[in-house]
Amino acid sequence: MIIAIKYTILEILKNHVCKFNEKLYKQLKRGAIGVSLAGRLANTFMVWWDQQLINELQKNRIHLKLYSRYVDDVFCVLGGGPIEILDGKELWSQVQQIANSIHESIQVTFDYPENIDDVRMAVLDLKVWMGKTDDVVKKKK
Repeated sequence: MIIAIKYTILEILKNHVCKFNEKLYKQLKRGAIGVSLAGRLANTFMVWWDQQLINELQKNRIHLKLYSRYVDDVFCVLGGGPIEILDGKELWSQVQQIANSIHESIQVTFDYPENIDDVRMAVLDLKVWMGKTDDVVKKKK
């Protein structure tokens, strides 16, 4: 049964055809955006990747206070334990190395509050920060 499912998935992904200006085109590689199966497979892979990252961070005694992902954007809040001795850049560089070691198809970029003038992190289309609004305004001055 597993072999049949694998074969079906591969055939669907290998044989995607779309129409543009009355001409047919075959997708040559990777999952096509219009094929819902490709998105589901990518999300399934990312769930596995999330678990691997969380486990590796725990092994390295990096405590996650918050871990959230939207498609392929991950938002983490770290704190507690021995990581307090590292500055922001060192800590996030370590997290980046761990994340990049999980699977060669995923290489991450990162940012951290100390690296931003107004201490407000861009998360998708939002700007977020820790603390009270007054504290952020004071830091900006």
